[in-house]
Amino acid sequence: MKLSWVAIVLGLGLTVFSCARPSPSDNWLEQARLLNQPGPQTRPQLERLLTAPLPPAWSAQDARWVRKDIHFRLACLDLDAKNPKAALARAEAGLALGQERDLFTANLLIARAQALENLHRDLEAAEAYHQALQINEILLAQALAEPRTKP
Repeated sequence: MKLSWVAIVLGLGLTVFSCARPSPSDNWLEQARLLNQPGPQTRPQLERLLTAPLPPAWSAQDARWVRKDIHFRLACLDLDAKNPKAALARAEAGLALGQERDLFTANLLIARAQALENLHRDLEAAEAYHQALQINEILLAQALAEPRTKP
């Protein structure tokens, strides 16, 4: 699960980096860190992060992963608000950024499937669930094939 470890390391690195130096609250990393504590301001902050410039040191792949994750989180908020049409649009927007075999694509496919299921488009929902399952099977096989190291 190399990509999952990359995501975990990236998340931890972002948290450590944003905590290690003082920064104004409108700083991109600070906003992202604060969103780990969802509240009524979560949606507007996530939407702002989609259009905010990313730190210049980030690679294009890192930026794509972060934006895909933001789309997933917004789709989940739409599903929680019983708005499957908005959730579907949000999941599709995230998937439009690229459909690699990674955790972020799998999450977006699950959000897409849940939205489709709520819209009574069951066959399309089943297809999206199946695509997510295939990605997760690949990620699991990769994780099991990697040698384990003790911390």
